[in-house]
Amino acid sequence: VAKQTGSMWTRAMAMAKTSLRQDGWKQNRHLLKWLSGGWRELKVSGIDLRAGNVVEHAGKVMQVVSSQYTQGMARAVGHVQAELKDIKTGNKVQQRFRSDEKVERLSLEHKKYDYLYDEGSTVVLMDPETFEQINLDKEVLGNKAVFLVDSMPVTVMFIGSDPVMAAIPEKVTLQVMETEPPMKHAQANPGYKPAVLENGVKVQVPHFVATGNSIVINTEDLTFQKRAK
Repeated sequence: VAKQTGSMWTRAMAMAKTSLRQDGWKQNRHLLKWLSGGWRELKVSGIDLRAGNVVEHAGKVMQVVSSQYTQGMARAVGHVQAELKDIKTGNKVQQRFRSDEKVERLSLEHKKYDYLYDEGSTVVLMDPETFEQINLDKEVLGNKAVFLVDSMPVTVMFIGSDPVMAAIPEKVTLQVMETEPPMKHAQANPGYKPAVLENGVKVQVPHFVATGNSIVINTEDLTFQKRAK
């Protein structure tokens, strides 16, 4: 009986995943909840929201950028002030949730790929284990697309069969193509100056950085980290 039950479960899982691939997560919200472990695992209280969580709010897929809890006065229920970012547009909104308010948290499947090349409005990625290739819309990468180089690892996050987010290494090394000449006693000067990197991105760098230097940049906020050796 146990063997038969396990076999039925395996077939049911396969059918469910096929349905998700064919119809997408929006048409299969209830199925996605089941595959992810049931309703309760995807319903969280406002007080449990954490930066990085992906939620469905107002019919949109949003990522929690930050959340701050405020205790309620006397017997009043506290609330959470959250900053949410629309995954599709990148727009940010402020949203207040009651601490006991239930919020729809979405389960993401993470897959690792290597970047191969650009193809129009998409980038071509390859699974390093199966060598399967996919085309990913540059919109999913947002402003991180300009940092892609050959064989760079890219982690794509899926809801069902739909890619909704992608991540690249937090730090990359790039050459400075244009900036003002270093100032005298620049090491003692805490100021910054504009610079243009080899991929065309404009950043702020310390005064001691010169044209031709290679520097390490944070891809999340474009901040200078250090001069590369």
